[in-house]
Amino acid sequence: RSQITYWVRMNFRKADMIPFTSMESVDALKGLPKTFAVQLQLEVFMPILSHHPFMNEVSFVDSECITGLCYSAVTDQALLKGGKLFSHGEAAEHMYFVASGEMSYHISGKSVLLYRGEWISEACLWIEGWFHLGDF
Repeated sequence: RSQITYWVRMNFRKADMIPFTSMESVDALKGLPKTFAVQLQLEVFMPILSHHPFMNEVSFVDSECITGLCYSAVTDQALLKGGKLFSHGEAAEHMYFVASGEMSYHISGKSVLLYRGEWISEACLWIEGWFHLGDF
């Protein structure tokens, strides 16, 4: 277990005690050496990404690749309850993971709940010009 993760867990026992905070908004992290920033991003995002079979496999086969992915291509975004990430017909540019709570995907008059660790819009990684088929 990493020292950073251990410290957070010891100082914040309940998940709801930890407010959403991006790395960019924490002054103390702005001067973090790049090697530490890369490691921090990996520790923050890999527990969620590892739910995806391909991402999990890449983490075992090529740890440098997944580390670079976590640092340069993965970001977090907080939404208010009822907030929307994308709408039907919009160009799909990102794959999304649910990091906490649940999200509702609305497609063809149906609603599907996605929970922590689940993902959506993976097709945009593999198919150029993909458009969203529902609202999320």
